[in-house]
Amino acid sequence: MRLVIIVWLVLGIFMPQKTSAHQDFWVMGKKGNVRVRVKTGYQYEIIKKAFMIGEMASKLAENLSYSKPIFLDFVHNYVGDCEPDYFICCNKGEIWKSWYDSRKGNPYLKSKALVVRQVASDFDVEWTLKLVEYAITNHKDMSSAQSKIAYNQNYCQWEIETIDTSIIAKQLLLPKSDLVESILGLTVDRPVGNFYQGVSYNWQNNQYHVFVRNPNKADSVLIILDDVYYIEETGYTSALIFDTDSSFYYVNGYKMMISKRHVINGVYENFRPFTAHDIGGNKLSISFRYFKENFIERTLIYLTDQDVLIQDLDELIKKE
Repeated sequence: MRLVIIVWLVLGIFMPQKTSAHQDFWVMGKKGNVRVRVKTGYQYEIIKKAFMIGEMASKLAENLSYSKPIFLDFVHNYVGDCEPDYFICCNKGEIWKSWYDSRKGNPYLKSKALVVRQVASDFDVEWTLKLVEYAITNHKDMSSAQSKIAYNQNYCQWEIETIDTSIIAKQLLLPKSDLVESILGLTVDRPVGNFYQGVSYNWQNNQYHVFVRNPNKADSVLIILDDVYYIEETGYTSALIFDTDSSFYYVNGYKMMISKRHVINGVYENFRPFTAHDIGGNKLSISFRYFKENFIERTLIYLTDQDVLIQDLDELIKKE
């Protein structure tokens, strides 16, 4: 599979760039001394969330007076849930064996960095920060403690360097430090550039605060969620906020409306984000494609004024 490369490094600000490719791709960014790379298959919200973790990692390094390079390498297993795997080392980000990259061991970075690499279906903020803190406080011993291992799970066939993964597992079970606790309490904005109007969110105290922004007005928080899986904007101040891969809230900042939580039935093996369109008459279409013996396209209708979700338009038409 050919890998699409997207590079976006502008003045130290994390900004993902959209692509319509239906194959795995990289998105990269930099904040302070922290470089972030995310590999995924679609424009999931997890890309922006990884950059937000990078910003928090930069703050953590600053508090520890660590100015040398740090590389956070996120590999998103978007085709299903998996137990996350973590690796820590000090090198130039090499992966010596990989079916998707013909470079085979060529350094990704120009100079050595503390590398915290993970393969997961979701990226845990606290766990990532705990490992960054551990890597910084033990950076002098990192090179002598690491060795090359084979990793052949979750669509990865790698040879990489890492410290003993059992040490990493033990670190994750330890209570978080006061410093990590304070970093988790920061307010970190979703990286969307010059955002002046619409629906967005920020990270505050281990939760995602979804808000609406209107010109010349203070931001208004619409809903607070434990997770944001995907956002599909449906208007200047309205959006579908997916808190999981099969449930959403509709928010309308102009009307200050927040719907009940709607669950989409029968999602099956759907790995592509939903697509939504305003089709007029206070109606939104929500479409997706899933596999059940063969590929099936399905369209739902959401009635915004009644807060009602019609699960399958085709089935509704058949009944008529």
